Amino acid sequence: MIEISPTIFYAVICIPTIVAGLFFWWFQKNWKKREKREEARKENEILLIDCVTASMALGKATAKAVQLINPKSNGDMIRALEYTRKVEHDHRDFLKRQGIENFH
Repeated sequence: MIEISPTIFYAVICIPTIVAGLFFWWFQKNWKKREKREEARKENEILLIDCVTASMALGKATAKAVQLINPKSNGDMIRALEYTRKVEHDHRDFLKRQGIENFH
């Protein structure tokens, strides 16, 4: 029979536990970094939506001002305003659907 000293026996038993513990510690650390990046990405998307909405509002205000200055402006301005209105409604509907789908 092979005799193993208690120190070697405990070391052999503890090494897998230590390796597993280090792996889970590393995994949790990386998971937290990933969560922070995901939160930053979500915040960036919200800010992008706000920027697009602000740009559309500015474009609409400019188009309406041009129409007041020059009521005989070409049909491009009217089509642009209609298109902007359509895109705003489509985007709002999309956000509503996403909210409902993610809510359930």
